[in-house]
Amino acid sequence: MLLYLASLLHINTTPKNENKLKYIPVITILLWLSMVIGYIVYPGFFLKEFVQYPLIIFVSILLPVSFWLQAQARKRFFALFFLGIFFLNISLLIFALEKNYSSQRIVESNVDKGILPEIAEMLIRDENIEKRKLAAQYIYRHHAVQMAYKNADTYTLYAPTATDKEQYRAYFIRNAEIGTARMNAIDQLLSTFFLLILHSGIFLCLILFLILHEQKDPPVEI
Repeated sequence: MLLYLASLLHINTTPKNENKLKYIPVITILLWLSMVIGYIVYPGFFLKEFVQYPLIIFVSILLPVSFWLQAQARKRFFALFFLGIFFLNISLLIFALEKNYSSQRIVESNVDKGILPEIAEMLIRDENIEKRKLAAQYIYRHHAVQMAYKNADTYTLYAPTATDKEQYRAYFIRNAEIGTARMNAIDQLLSTFFLLILHSGIFLCLILFLILHEQKDPPVEI
């Protein structure tokens, strides 16, 4: 496909080839606008992998071809227009990547870290017996683990109340939701990063390919 496109993109194109190629810039703009409007109006559908990946690939191929066509036709404004679309896409992807990274960090900060050492130390080292009991209560409400706390010269196993059990169930559900949100945030982060690499990689590689092909195999005047 790339060789076929490259064979058509010489400066000295024939009228037949020009007829084949003149619609590519228009198709590129329509496809790009459809993608942008789709992300805004129907994000739930257009953000699905089986939709956005083919769209990104097609736009990534058509953008450099359209840019190349306009540059060869000495239409600087339109050539810069397609180049501007590329940089706009890259900027939006970088913005989305930064936003997804921030969201992932926020979700990560709320993920349960297990029994914190400072809380566990309070069970025996805190001078206030009520605080030692509260530490044992905190551990049960967050981890459903009965811990013994120091009570004078002995240790007392914390006996959870009905409220403690209810609190743990609520915390367990919250943790499950956070875990799901964490996985979604990681998936979105990786997906955005891959789209950024895919879009920029295809665009730059295709431009480089067309330049090298143009220099290697110049058109023959007939």
